[in-house]
Amino acid sequence: MSSFARRVIRYQRKHGRHDLPWQRQRTLYRVWVSEIMLQQTQVATVIPYFQRFMRAFPSVKRLAETPLDAVLACWSGLGYYARARHLHQAARIIRSSGGQLPRTVEDWVRLPGVGRSTAGAIVSLTLDQPAPMLDGNARRVIARHQGLPAALNASLWRAAEALLPRRDAGLYTQGLMDLGAQCCTPRTPDCVHCPLNEDCDYTRHGSIEQPGRKRSQLPHRTAWVVIVQTENGEVLLRQRQAHGIWGGLWSLPEYPSRIEARRWTQACGENLEWHEEPSLTHRLSHLELCLRPLRVRIRNSDRKKFRQSGRWFHPSQLTVGVATPILKLIQREPPPAA
Repeated sequence: MSSFARRVIRYQRKHGRHDLPWQRQRTLYRVWVSEIMLQQTQVATVIPYFQRFMRAFPSVKRLAETPLDAVLACWSGLGYYARARHLHQAARIIRSSGGQLPRTVEDWVRLPGVGRSTAGAIVSLTLDQPAPMLDGNARRVIARHQGLPAALNASLWRAAEALLPRRDAGLYTQGLMDLGAQCCTPRTPDCVHCPLNEDCDYTRHGSIEQPGRKRSQLPHRTAWVVIVQTENGEVLLRQRQAHGIWGGLWSLPEYPSRIEARRWTQACGENLEWHEEPSLTHRLSHLELCLRPLRVRIRNSDRKKFRQSGRWFHPSQLTVGVATPILKLIQREPPPAA
């Protein structure tokens, strides 16, 4: 075992995290779900969603049998909804193949949403199989220690494979994650207390920085959304297409301009009163989206005029997936009726 691996494992045993929800009952299914949730999302954010998801879908069989809408509803607020769609799709593939979860990296990467790094994490953490893993934390630790630019993907994978121990693979993998999260942080790393500092290129030269992207100016788009609300508080929602922003989730009727939004409401009912409300800006990974809401109040008896336009839901009793900014809009306190 290399000196690098020994030090990472020693750090994990002494300082690492040992009581995360997916560590208390470490199964292939639970670790798989946690690793998918942890993609581009911090541990503290994931924990309550993971616990709720496990209560709703305690097995891959239950997940596969559940309609996608219910899965997305449980995922609502966690973001990057393609992860939930891939998880559900993979569960159905596993069920159709006999119900046994994969046990090798090669079999895991055949499933939607599972890349080489995620597959390596699953088999090492669960089965103690030596497999390289390069999540954000591991990538940063290895890049800094080896003096490699984080953008050199092939070089980092070669380094990850070379540093991998033949035993204690689970401890080593968790140690890389925890060392990156707790010590070798993106900004102001604690090099003084790092177990790798004696031969770390970054400690000597400070040449390799955070391998993530800098926060940059994103393209901006404005969309007008219509909150059609009945007397008893129900709102009209439409299911979005499977691909694109918030794919498969339920959302408000959306239009590129206020004129088109008003034209649609007028086509559904004459003399409807509408109110323009304060806009809401939401930053996605690739886009800054400004939502401009129009609220339209109708009588309960007028719901039939909109029957071809979607389904009615009460904001406090949602059973489908809704993106966080849409949920904020429909749960806003409406202005007083005229």
